[in-house]
Amino acid sequence: MRTAGIHYATARRIRNLLNRIGMEPTFIFTGGVSNNIGMKLALKELLGVEIGETKMDPTYAGALGASIYAHKYNAIGYIGVNAESNLQSVK
Repeated sequence: MRTAGIHYATARRIRNLLNRIGMEPTFIFTGGVSNNIGMKLALKELLGVEIGETKMDPTYAGALGASIYAHKYNAIGYIGVNAESNLQSVK
């Protein structure tokens, strides 16, 4: 199956961002675009990784993460520069 140029263009941008920050060996693709098979294939090809599956609907993963973040923010107030250490204290 061939994917469209827009898939490859977007996948290249994602690859360039991931090259800056690094990537874990397990790659999970979430959000509404994760249902787009062309995008999934372009990422798989350009990143050279298998895309893992989740038990959760990947469309809602970002929303769930945002709600957890909001809950922690509400519990401790402004998260700011030391976000990681502040969030660790809430766990």
